[in-house]
Amino acid sequence: RDQMQIVKDDIRRVEEETCTSMQRLLELDKVKGRMQGATQALHEADRWTTLVSDVDDVVASENVQLIAERLRAMQQSLSVLQNVANYDERLQFLETLKNQLEALASARLVAAFNSHSLDVARGYVQIFSDIGREDQLQKYYTQCHRASLLELWTQVQDEVRDENSTWLSKFYDEVMGLWHAEVSWCSHVFPSPCQLLCALLADTLTSLDPPLDECLERAVISSKHPLPILIKLREATLRFAKQLEKSVNSQIGEFHLPSPTTTTFKPRIESFSFECKRA
Repeated sequence: RDQMQIVKDDIRRVEEETCTSMQRLLELDKVKGRMQGATQALHEADRWTTLVSDVDDVVASENVQLIAERLRAMQQSLSVLQNVANYDERLQFLETLKNQLEALASARLVAAFNSHSLDVARGYVQIFSDIGREDQLQKYYTQCHRASLLELWTQVQDEVRDENSTWLSKFYDEVMGLWHAEVSWCSHVFPSPCQLLCALLADTLTSLDPPLDECLERAVISSKHPLPILIKLREATLRFAKQLEKSVNSQIGEFHLPSPTTTTFKPRIESFSFECKRA
């Protein structure tokens, strides 16, 4: 029995010593981690100073690739310096440089979009992604193509007052033509091409001037037979919605557009139908 007690005491002592040793090892590991973090921070602080020393000359060179590489390095360095006293100032300085790069590259980016220069566009998309300006990519791409669609919309306004129901179909055909022309090219340039094109169409259709509702009012008011005109315009819109829905589904799977007739066409058709019945 004494021997068993001795063994138990030895086991307990070993466990206590092991526990103490583990605690010391954990503390040493934490100290080691802090020392490594401090060493890395010092290294990145020196690296930041080196990178900043001639950054004005790099920006002045207007070499987009060279500037982008420098900003990527500064961004990587700054990610380690989040606890330094002047972190916010450094961050603001980096954002200013990013703005300068964007201003320099934006015209070339738009030119690449317009000319469908695949390799050039890819390069600029990568640059904008690296500096965290993905939202700006969508803005520039939308600006490139929205203008042509809005110009066409302006042109078809001359046909709205005529006894002609093809003006809306003409516009919708142009929109679908743009979709089919761009979706393949965009798939080689952007990570989410379908979402980008959907955003373009949504932005364009909500920016029509005058709005579709106003054009419908003008079309039916100026027509001697408003109900048939309105029905044809409704049918054109339904065809467009189905074509677009089918095209989107082929890219991203199940997708449903809201019915374009509920708030736009249905009340007008019901109103003119009622008037026809009264007549």
